Amino acid sequence: REQIRKNIRFVSLEEEKTVCIGGYNITPIKALHAPELGSMNYIIEQDGKCVLYLVDSGFPTTETFAYLKSFGKIFDLVVMDGTMGVAPPKTYLYHMGYEENKLLKNELERLGITAAHTRFVVTHITHNKSEYHEKVEAIFADTGIEVAYDGFELEI
Repeated sequence: REQIRKNIRFVSLEEEKTVCIGGYNITPIKALHAPELGSMNYIIEQDGKCVLYLVDSGFPTTETFAYLKSFGKIFDLVVMDGTMGVAPPKTYLYHMGYEENKLLKNELERLGITAAHTRFVVTHITHNKSEYHEKVEAIFADTGIEVAYDGFELEI
């Protein structure tokens, strides 16, 4: 355990302040989750690619959408939280469900911060209001949203 601890370096992050960690530019953005803990999501950049990571979070706020628009990048990948599964939108403020994932994709497209090449992936799928994998894939059929699974890998 001590050897592991010696190799861990904690980095304090500030919302909307980009830092370089291990060759990645990381920009923390406010997550809608456990506000008392200062939960964050991330914009991750490397080698001209830009990822929007929105996991363990509810549907972004108006302020978050405004910041994403002002960031000035086209996202190559958007990873979304699907914890609430088939529950109706706004069932739980701090996680998204499948309908919110579809709404989120539409809003990011409307803002012009995604493009035809952007990949959308839903993950953080749990037993909460979920379905088996094939049914979840059917829910997202023809939406352009991919469904992650254990061992899922992708390249952008």
